[in-house]
Amino acid sequence: MSTNVPSPFPAALISNNNLFASINMGKNSFKLLVIQVNPSFNNFLTLKRHKKYVLLGLDSTTTISHASILRATSVLCKLLEILTSYQVPSIHYRLVATSTVRESSNMSQFINSIYEKLGLHVDVLSSSEEARLIYLGVL
Repeated sequence: MSTNVPSPFPAALISNNNLFASINMGKNSFKLLVIQVNPSFNNFLTLKRHKKYVLLGLDSTTTISHASILRATSVLCKLLEILTSYQVPSIHYRLVATSTVRESSNMSQFINSIYEKLGLHVDVLSSSEEARLIYLGVL
């Protein structure tokens, strides 16, 4: 798939390793995408798409329950195994959380728990950044 959108990754990173990944942490599921960038042709190849159901909002509409945090951690462990099997460097993947995490009253507890248990940093997207990335994905 070719795109005219500039790469969000610096050229120096692409030259070191051409594998990148994202984990989108949504309300119902976490979605993993692993791509291989070909900077010579300004395109990328999807190597792996994987979706795991988490159901963050199952127990409450205002908080992320302890059970949901445990499900999220378990799923993230499995997704990390996939990233490891593809040998995606940790500096080449990003975890993003959307509205369910952003709007929960215990957002800090959720992201801190993931960091403490797995050493993973979660970027909680603002509503405008979430919309911008959806737009770029559609392009």
